Amino acid sequence: MRSPLSLIVGALLLGAALSPWRALVWPVAVAACALGLAFALAIRRTPGAALALIFAALAVGATLAAAKRPHVPRPRLRVAAREVVGVLDRPCVAREQRQQCVVTERDQRKIALYFSSSFCAARAGDEVRAIATLTPVQPTLNDGALGPGASFVRESITLRGESAACDVIARWPGPVDLVRRGGAWLRATLDRGIRGAFDARSAGRARALLFGDDDAIEPDAAAAFRNTGLSHLLAVSGAHVALVAASLGWLVRALFARVRAVAERGLVTACELVFALPAVVLFVCATGEAPSAVRALVMASLAMIAKLTHRTSDGPSLLAASALVTLAFVPYWIDDVGWQLSIAASWALVSAQREERDRDEPPEGIRAHLRAKSQWIWRWTRDALVATARVSLLTAPIVASMSGRVPLTGLLANVVAAPIGEVFSLPLVLISALVGAVSPTAGAWVAAPASWALGAMFAIPAHATRWPLASVECWPPTSAQCALWLTIVGAGLLAAKPGRIAMTVAVAAALVTLVELAHRREAQPRGALRVTAIDVGQGDSLLIDLPDGEAMLIDGGGVVMGADPGERVVLPLLARRRRRRLAVVVASHPHPDHVNGLRAVTAWAQVDELWDTRQSALWSAQGATPWEQTVATLAARGVPVRGPDALCGPARDFHGATLEVLAPCRALTAREPPNDASFVLRLSYGDASILLPGDLEAGGERALLARLRPVTALKLGHHGSRTSTTEPWLAALRPRVAIASAGHPSPFDHPHPTVLDRLRKHGIPLFSTSERGLVTLTLFRDGRWESQDATAVVHGGPRAVSALPPSPR
Repeated sequence: MRSPLSLIVGALLLGAALSPWRALVWPVAVAACALGLAFALAIRRTPGAALALIFAALAVGATLAAAKRPHVPRPRLRVAAREVVGVLDRPCVAREQRQQCVVTERDQRKIALYFSSSFCAARAGDEVRAIATLTPVQPTLNDGALGPGASFVRESITLRGESAACDVIARWPGPVDLVRRGGAWLRATLDRGIRGAFDARSAGRARALLFGDDDAIEPDAAAAFRNTGLSHLLAVSGAHVALVAASLGWLVRALFARVRAVAERGLVTACELVFALPAVVLFVCATGEAPSAVRALVMASLAMIAKLTHRTSDGPSLLAASALVTLAFVPYWIDDVGWQLSIAASWALVSAQREERDRDEPPEGIRAHLRAKSQWIWRWTRDALVATARVSLLTAPIVASMSGRVPLTGLLANVVAAPIGEVFSLPLVLISALVGAVSPTAGAWVAAPASWALGAMFAIPAHATRWPLASVECWPPTSAQCALWLTIVGAGLLAAKPGRIAMTVAVAAALVTLVELAHRREAQPRGALRVTAIDVGQGDSLLIDLPDGEAMLIDGGGVVMGADPGERVVLPLLARRRRRRLAVVVASHPHPDHVNGLRAVTAWAQVDELWDTRQSALWSAQGATPWEQTVATLAARGVPVRGPDALCGPARDFHGATLEVLAPCRALTAREPPNDASFVLRLSYGDASILLPGDLEAGGERALLARLRPVTALKLGHHGSRTSTTEPWLAALRPRVAIASAGHPSPFDHPHPTVLDRLRKHGIPLFSTSERGLVTLTLFRDGRWESQDATAVVHGGPRAVSALPPSPR
């Protein structure tokens, strides 16, 4: 092995990737002892010692990552307004008429403050005082995946809030604060130069290239870059940093090599480290300190230090060392997609075994010169195609997990677009911005070729996205599939012969396929009735896996943290469950926190039937609601829309289960409260059953008491509101277990303490998304049930329940 360090670091990263979300049971001491023993054996340089070292690194990586990954507490916290006093960690970020500033209070609590009416003029290291309305940062948690707000949790930001203004108290900055202030000054200078040198359209493209600001360009252009695999050109990637570092290093070497006193003493490399490296650091800070950029900066620094100390270094070792250094300071970057892409793409390039070519004598004659040039062009094109293929091959699962698509023919555009973007456009934009900051008139002259280069770079993906098979849609891979592919294909790329690489790719594809078959069997169970309460925040969404393998979705959530839960939460969960087709989609009632998310779901999924109470159609005097527009779109697609008149009646067979629609089985009016007009469904499978009442309240419950029978499980009505789940309701149903879907924190205090007291009085265990994230309740034919969430698995028999886990509260 050419790089033992890369092998060890690879084992560490693999262990970290495979570790579960919660902390592992393994003691860290055991893994540390194993690592020490392996190091002792490694001194003997035997294959067994090397294998022990690899397994020890794997164990340590899994243990440390599980310990470092954030736990998402679910306490009952309320919205509160108070004074925030803290130190600004890094420069504030302005986007979409808002400014975000992260401050650290004296107790080390981090708070994200948002200013919309007036911007906060604080600099890194300053003290900030503001009156803010704070809410806890508690993102949705589904199948171990965090939803909107995940980045806050990884950065240990516990509160977020809105503020009208701030008071700034200047403080003496530390070394890191000084560097970040320098980066903020450089960014402001470059931004001012871009505004002065470019027209509006080219300025947006320049910001996207230089700062990774996708909001500055048209949505169609950003989608074209994603679909053709060229998103790295619009992100502050490691390639950007490497190009800037190489250019500045070459410029410093060229200048100081002409200074005899420096050259004779062999100080050219030291001058490169002293003068070029700080400039690269400022560039990384100015562009936002993206994880991939920081990783590339560390790798460039290590390469300069190795060169200065006359130590030999190779690409894999430098890459492994840069991964270790960045994770040592910022452990949560291991979950950052940009950092993962940077590591995988860099490995695909540095692991290539390049042939040593003898330098030919300069050709004599025009024909010989032209032949040599054509050979050089052919070699360059071949190497570019090979590099593109290697990178796209290794990074395919990461790209698929990001967008659900894998680029194919669109990747050929990378051979042309990458040189135009990184070799021509980026330097020209940098020079134009610097010149434009001094003189907008002179900057406009320099910006002309930069605008042409930007236009060519943006035209390539726009054309490539129309090619056949530019990109294909695929399911997002599981963590096990990603780990298998990256490990096997990453090791296979070390081979010099294409045949061996193809063999490893075939082996990886076969193993990934086997994992996919096992995953589908678990994600789409048969012979059981599984009800999944999706964590959509303050809203409601249930995915029901029916005994014959089909699926039913009831509601899609509303709005959580300013994001569409249908697009950001429900769709990713359906993709992880491999559910593109839904036998039935049910809108329990037309309230926004239940139906707003269905717009994105129904646009993506194949829906066989839509069940709707049709009460919103009676509100036509108020104009067409967004939900009515969604219903009309589905009807235009030929999806049958069924109302209560077609669904009410006796119980009937329903995909291996028994379904009975209990309400609303009467003529509805526009003035009737929508909650009491919710669909009330009873699903039975053998001796097990569950009642799903939507947002039914006390009045609706009283109307159904005479028709109720005992059930195994109950979904609490109206998110566990105090106006639902009354004593007569519980006495008639006598459920053995209950589930609830509520926000965290819920502005309405759901599930309400009054309801919790009623459940405790009847001895009914409750599993709520507000405390546990996604909750899965599986009902078996013989009456047994099983509840599973992020904290524990609980089993219940037909008459009793096993010991409950302690509440996360």
